[in-house]
Amino acid sequence: MSLNARSARLFLQRWYEQLHSSSAPRKARTLGSCAALEEVVALADAWLRSGGQTKPAMDPEDGGHGVQMLPDVAAEAEKTLQRDVLLVSRYSARRDVLVEAARRIKSDKADDIRAALGQINALLPALRRSYIEDGFAELQRLLEYEPGEHERIVGLAECIVSELRARGWTDAGLLEAYEITPADDAVAVVATLATRVCSAKQQFECYVCLTLPAERPPFPDGDLSFRIVDALPNEPRVGRPLKRGTYAKVLIDAFDPVGAAAIAYRRVLSTVGALTVFLPESRIDVASEIVGVRLPGGSLRGCEFQERLAEEPRFVDPDGIRRILASSWAASSKPAADPLHDAIRLRHRAVYKSDPETRLLLLWSGIERMTSGARGFRGGALAAAKELVSHAVTLGKLRRDVGDFAAVMEHSVTDERARGELLRVVGGYRDLRAATDRVHRGKVLEHLLGDEAKLQQMTGPFYAAHPLLAFRAHSLWMDFGGGIVARRGKAIAEYHERSRQRVAWQVGRVYRARNRIAHVGVGPERLKDLVAHAYFYLTQLIAICVHYNETEPIRAQDLLTTRMGQYQAYVELLRKGDPAFLKPEALMRPASALQRQ
Repeated sequence: MSLNARSARLFLQRWYEQLHSSSAPRKARTLGSCAALEEVVALADAWLRSGGQTKPAMDPEDGGHGVQMLPDVAAEAEKTLQRDVLLVSRYSARRDVLVEAARRIKSDKADDIRAALGQINALLPALRRSYIEDGFAELQRLLEYEPGEHERIVGLAECIVSELRARGWTDAGLLEAYEITPADDAVAVVATLATRVCSAKQQFECYVCLTLPAERPPFPDGDLSFRIVDALPNEPRVGRPLKRGTYAKVLIDAFDPVGAAAIAYRRVLSTVGALTVFLPESRIDVASEIVGVRLPGGSLRGCEFQERLAEEPRFVDPDGIRRILASSWAASSKPAADPLHDAIRLRHRAVYKSDPETRLLLLWSGIERMTSGARGFRGGALAAAKELVSHAVTLGKLRRDVGDFAAVMEHSVTDERARGELLRVVGGYRDLRAATDRVHRGKVLEHLLGDEAKLQQMTGPFYAAHPLLAFRAHSLWMDFGGGIVARRGKAIAEYHERSRQRVAWQVGRVYRARNRIAHVGVGPERLKDLVAHAYFYLTQLIAICVHYNETEPIRAQDLLTTRMGQYQAYVELLRKGDPAFLKPEALMRPASALQRQ
């Protein structure tokens, strides 16, 4: 395989992974540069309209909800701009101006915010207009002249996907935008992909199933974009099965069929919902979460609107199951005001809700139940949530990342010879359920902490066939010190701190989305991402509290405050290079290591 073909496959593999993976660190980012700047613009404008204070207002947009978080939002936008490989290579001067504007917006002076806001508004439209085309042009240049720049190629995949999602593409639509087999020319596939995703929105004919009373209410005539039909068109069917019945036939502009289905479902639901306000006895409703979409080829595709929340894979032995149930039963026997019991109940309710707004409100309520009331935090419930969630979740980051990498290796390396070589290097874990040898996470971490020769010993069996897997191994190796023992502690500490800061920013974004739903009535564009992150955070907090309540019942807020102290002590010990905490077993389970000292 030529170097540029391998790099093109690296790009396509990262494209696929962002949209298909259930692992939070490997999923597509919620924000790209343009979306981050738009968030700054919206909040800075609200700051100027409200005078920097949250206050009652006739127009909710003038209430200043979330304006106190403007410095955090601007700081995140600054970091996003700095790591944008497209801006670095093609528009370095514009990037510098935008970075400086983001820094000025962190000021609490109205004149500075107004001036910086004007600069961003002047540059952002042109930047967004050509961002995708420029991204693919830069990719083609790298593939032709600098195919060894793997970090920049992966960075472009992340920037382009984030921007496309912000524009309205769905994950399913972006996954379906290309097809590739091992024999295909990856460079040509990239060119085809660029052509498809740079296209404009198209109009889709969608069918939303309705429940109507025997005496059908009069529907408006003359609007071809919203009509009632008694049967679906007699065309070939693909996707989810569609039920018989009466349908609302609507015309929707979207980038892909799944996006059209989601828009059609929401619009029809709100439209017929308006009628039930005045005629509650009409019993008119949307009868199915599967929407039919007519495809350009003439077939009818069934698309399910309900999005299932991704569960983190876990293995628990029978004894562990007994202990979890005993601990949960003990928690449920307490008064209903118990935070842990309430959080479990709220999470369970969120799983079975279909609309993202309700899910987010329930998940945030669960997070707030477990963090509000913690002692020693200024700034109310948000300050406690940002600090407790970010510290508690990040303490287990290294173990999750190494475990995820080991699982991806097992799943990806299917060639019998390569798998045998891999297991000889990092095997040793016997899965009794599957009666087979598995990759040992501890041995994987040993190779990620070793020198370059030790790293290559692990990546050798899959380096040629799996460029993204090899890239991820090298990235983790660099995050853990690049094989230099003297750098290891500080490198791993910074690796944790970068993650903790990202989690804190995301918790703030979930909170702002919750406020927007409550006060303005609509959620942000990428509400799906925020629901997934809030679900992950709440699940982690519950798991931590259930685990530690086995031995000694403790209030959730106090337990999470203790875990925050453990994280801070652990990171400081890493920075000081304490050898006891640089061992693989301590890195994998830092809380246990701290308790043993």
